[in-house]
Amino acid sequence: MYSPPSAIGYGSRCGLAPDCQCDCSHGEQLQDYLNTRVRRKGKASVPLSTVTLRKEVATLRACFNWTEQTGLLTGRFPNRGLRFPKGEDKRPFMTWEDIERRVGRGGLTPHETKRFWDSLFLDLRQIDEFLGYVKSHASRPWVYPMCVAAAHTGARRSELARLHIDDIDFEDKTVLVHDRKRVRGQRTTRRVPLTPVLEQVLLQWIQKDHPGGSVLFCHQEKAGHQPAEGETTIPITVDDAAATVLATGLRPMNRAFVHLTTDPDYATQVVAANGGGEVLRILAKQAADAGVAFFRANPHV
Repeated sequence: MYSPPSAIGYGSRCGLAPDCQCDCSHGEQLQDYLNTRVRRKGKASVPLSTVTLRKEVATLRACFNWTEQTGLLTGRFPNRGLRFPKGEDKRPFMTWEDIERRVGRGGLTPHETKRFWDSLFLDLRQIDEFLGYVKSHASRPWVYPMCVAAAHTGARRSELARLHIDDIDFEDKTVLVHDRKRVRGQRTTRRVPLTPVLEQVLLQWIQKDHPGGSVLFCHQEKAGHQPAEGETTIPITVDDAAATVLATGLRPMNRAFVHLTTDPDYATQVVAANGGGEVLRILAKQAADAGVAFFRANPHV
């Protein structure tokens, strides 16, 4: 059975070769996989969380279901009875003063300290102070209006990145937010109030500082972003990520694989489906000669 890149990445973490033949009809291998991953540590030498392990098993299940639908495998994914390590509940939200008092007692590891600050809840005064700091220190013009929109709508970062100018209704004082998590497998929308502060900031942004186009939060395209012809394309869906790649080159970061395609139209479709961004081109031949491994996932990737 051929394994997609994400499944190969999980297998390689357990010491399995990319072309290994795994018996997916029994749950013993899945349990062995989990037992192996539990002993591994992630960022900052912190053990992998139960949430991460469940996501990895969900990806393996998606690969298994795909092969079952195509007739390469039969049966059901053997995930019943899998034993996961005990997870940790997220700490309740706490104020700045509460966290400083608890951390100030000492005796906490850096990971434990970070967990406290991850539960920080800012009051209205602190939010105003934060927005004031962003306004005077933002590296790009769109950062401040985007942060104001986040504070006044509660929208996720991905939802803010998908906003268009036409989604702001200055007459009815509403913002149309496009979400993808409320209904599984369906794109939905919700309307949130347009507060007076947010209205003023967005009017200033759109009328005076917006570089043009329909996307609400964006910046002027830099010279040098035009792809060359005849090279393999890779979709990059965040403009800042594209700029970093152009400046420093592709880096492994924390991903086991990067998905590439030889079809420019397919790359453009992927970028559009993920909220827009850049399509970069890499020299795949030189990368292969330098020892970068490539695996075929489907006719496009």
